[in-house]
This record gives sequence, C-alpha cells and structure tokens, in this order.
Amino acid sequence: DEGWDKNFEINQKIKAIENGYDNIYEFLVNHDLNELRTEEIIDKIEKKKALEEKQIKLQREIEEATPFKRAQYELIQKTNPMFDEEHVGIRSPKDIKTFEECIRDADEDSVFVWGDYTKEDAIRDLKRNKVRVYSIPFCFIGIAVGAIYQYVIGIRKIDVRDRGFLLIIGFITIFVICQVLPLIFAIVVKSWRG
Repeated sequence: DEGWDKNFEINQKIKAIENGYDNIYEFLVNHDLNELRTEEIIDKIEKKKALEEKQIKLQREIEEATPFKRAQYELIQKTNPMFDEEHVGIRSPKDIKTFEECIRDADEDSVFVWGDYTKEDAIRDLKRNKVRVYSIPFCFIGIAVGAIYQYVIGIRKIDVRDRGFLLIIGFITIFVICQVLPLIFAIVVKSWRG
C-alpha cells in the first residue's frame, strides 16, 4: 500500500506542476472546482436550450390555436398557471380539448376503460349535448308562451288559461331536468373531488 500511495502522490505532483500549480492541494481544489463549474455551465446551457425550445413550441401552439382555445388558455394562465411538470394541468392550448375532440382522439383501450361508459355512450351524450344547448332558450320561449296563454288569452277563455299553466309547469320541469340537475350534480361531484 505504501508504494501505491507514494506513486499516487508523485503522479499528482507531476499533474500539479504540468497545470501550473505549486502543490497538490491547490491543483486538486482548483481542478475539481473547474470541472464542477464546467459541468454546471454545460448543465445550465442545456437547460436554457431546452427552455428556449419549449417556449418556441408554446408560441407556435398558441398561434395555431383557435381564437376560443387561445382565450381559454389566456384565462387559465391568469387564474391557474402551471409552474411544474409534475402535476396534471393545462400548459398549452393543445391541452384544451372539446368533448368531441376527446371522443375522436380516444383510444378505446385507454379512455373508456373504467366502468360501463363506452365510446358509444360518449357519442350519444355528445349528440344529446347538442340538443341540450337549445333547451335553455326553448324552455324560456315555452314559459313565455305559457304565460301569454295563462295571463293574456286566458283572461277571456278559462280552458286556455289551464293550458298556459300546464305549459309553464311542463317547461319548468324540462328546464330543471336538462339544466339545473346536471349543474347541481357537477357542483357536488367537484366538491367531492376536492
């Protein structure tokens, strides 16, 4: 062991002299620091390049996004920006998908695995959603027609007055079933999730 230590010390002295240092200690300290600094600099340069590439990609995705998705993305960045890569969230406009895009891009094995909700169910719900969008103005028009029947025309004709009352009750029931109950359900489910 003594011969190996002596050999190592001689080699270190030679390296120290070759690199312009007076003793082994200065050589080891400065050499290690220089290597460490070089690795840190290379690491920072690589991280900076990756960040610049990411920013360029994000700008391109923002420019290619639809105006609606761009507005949604800007709102999300103001209210709930994502600062890390560990959590699930919206980091670019391409992460924002409509229900139709989710169904179209869905892989049968990954998206519709849990429970008994199939892709056919999702397509059916998508079609229903398009009808449900019209249920709000449809209900308000129905309630207005019912009110006209009950309070305007029904003043002179009693049978028309009853029809107006039934129209109002029917359209309020449709409105509650199609709009209010899903909203309450969504609020309750969101509160359960935390």
